[in-house]
Amino acid sequence: INCGDSQVVVFKNGEIAHISEEHTPTNMKERSRLAAKKVSYLKSASMKITSLTKMIGVNCEYVNFPNGTSLATTQALGHNGMTGIAPDIVTIPFEPSDVIKVVIGSDGLFDMIIKDENDRLVMEDVKLLGGMSGEDILKQTVNRWLQLWDIYTPEKPDQRAGTQTFTRDMCDDVSVVVINMKPF
Repeated sequence: INCGDSQVVVFKNGEIAHISEEHTPTNMKERSRLAAKKVSYLKSASMKITSLTKMIGVNCEYVNFPNGTSLATTQALGHNGMTGIAPDIVTIPFEPSDVIKVVIGSDGLFDMIIKDENDRLVMEDVKLLGGMSGEDILKQTVNRWLQLWDIYTPEKPDQRAGTQTFTRDMCDDVSVVVINMKPF
């Protein structure tokens, strides 16, 4: 139920049962899938947060499709089917007594989840989503976007380059859907 750089987290009885992978150039399954489409990759830059106050620049890539379109995602619902859709299917067994919560969020939400040195989501930060309402997740995410950040560059990740605040028009889109499934 996600596509591109949106993501889904499924909680089962308060514990993380599944986190989807982004459909981006860092996903090796996606790179293999796109080989037949004759895409190329363009170097770019992005950012990640590594603590509640530290944002670091990171190198990334865009997918350049043969028609000249460049996207940060390898799958997209739009663009006239150009990217193709190859859904990941995950089955999570549950019992009638289990409580399931699904959090679906845009890249703007998951950009504000702390990542480790290997660009993986930090589970302690992801787990917080399981105890929050959709409104609270949205509020936390927007507040993180708008706070004061210590900025670091990829070349000098241990030396602060300055500080940065974002205005609302500088933030990425932030959307969230929360589905609470409770037994009868």
